[in-house]
Amino acid sequence: MGWNLSRRKTLILITIIAPFFICANEPIESKKHTQLWKKESGKNFPDILNTLNNYKEVKLYQLTELDIELVNKQLNKKSLEEWKKYIQITYKRMLPFRDFIAEEIIKNQVPIEILYLPIIESAANSMARSNKGATGLWQFMESSSYPYNMEITEWLDERRDFVKSTRGAVSKLNYNYQITGDWLLALAAYNCGLNRVTTTVKNSGVSDYWELSRRGLLPRETVNYIPKLLTVNYILFNKNKFEIPVKWDKNSWDEVELDSAVDLRIIANLSGIPYNTLKQGNSELNYDVTPPVNMDYRIKIPSNYLENFNNALLSQENLMQFYSYKVKSGDTLSEIGYYYGLSTSGLIKYNPGVNPNTLRAGKTLIIPAVKKVEPYNKFNDSRKFINDYIVKDGDTLWDIAVSYKTTVEEIAQNSGLSINSYIKKGMILKVP
Repeated sequence: MGWNLSRRKTLILITIIAPFFICANEPIESKKHTQLWKKESGKNFPDILNTLNNYKEVKLYQLTELDIELVNKQLNKKSLEEWKKYIQITYKRMLPFRDFIAEEIIKNQVPIEILYLPIIESAANSMARSNKGATGLWQFMESSSYPYNMEITEWLDERRDFVKSTRGAVSKLNYNYQITGDWLLALAAYNCGLNRVTTTVKNSGVSDYWELSRRGLLPRETVNYIPKLLTVNYILFNKNKFEIPVKWDKNSWDEVELDSAVDLRIIANLSGIPYNTLKQGNSELNYDVTPPVNMDYRIKIPSNYLENFNNALLSQENLMQFYSYKVKSGDTLSEIGYYYGLSTSGLIKYNPGVNPNTLRAGKTLIIPAVKKVEPYNKFNDSRKFINDYIVKDGDTLWDIAVSYKTTVEEIAQNSGLSINSYIKKGMILKVP
């Protein structure tokens, strides 16, 4: 599908940034705002992917206005060597997901420069989490992830799912554009919030991102946000100048619906898929096992391993390891779950019909092996909750429980709370 940008503000030559970067330490005399040539690129999807890997200088199109002073200010924050090192590390992280993101961008007619926005948002780390709780490649807050079909459960956090989060981010950016009518403002809104941008534009009467930045009407982070994105794009559209390896092959992934939960370690061994590749492609998982099958989870497999993976599913091998435990008098599901690394609700998923309030001695529980442990013996479990944890902004009981390899129930019980208690910054919780 070709790029049809006639209904939008079109893009300008990325190469305009070249002299700014090369001479970043020298003042540039020019008009504060430079209006640049507009034209449609007319490239189709395969050509764009090929161009992204090419050593030749790319002539894609950028945003319609550039504030030279603000871009130079951003460039001068790092030396050439620092920029090169930063991009080499983050680009390598992004490569497994890059081609999927490019497909979504082209399909939804989003400016190609947004391809590298995850480098700005999360340093291209799908496991990244900000101090405010924003998570994943595209840094979604929990509250902002719900409209985009991203689930957060004991088993997974789909803000870390590169497929769902990319689709969510592209949809969110397109919505921002529909409201603001300008891609620079749409990007600014992605950073500091759509309401903040629209209110600032309305109150100031200024609808130009660069002018809003120059006047200090946007947050400092947002003022730096787009210049930094332009810099990253310039470097990655000119890889040979910055000694960044060119990846000629295309990464593609297939999503496979499972009939039963699988252990990533077992399926990696049977299919020959490198464990780290499988883990990286499914980084939304909180454990090395997929969720119970009734949660409708689709595992992502590198396309070149799909046949091997399907053969592994059809094999007679056990794809999941379980423990069995016979309930004894005095046992509770929360204590059993804590020992095996699961919450009460997690145990119930694999043991439907079990009631935590009427747990009977002699009942055998089936427990997925999310971690390696010896058989449970309540009276030998001497782990004590004697350490203090001071709650930070964005913390949840679930996040803290995962960090300390315990359960929400155990932290709540030892801290004098209910599992539904609200926690806030400064509270002291008891952890192992």
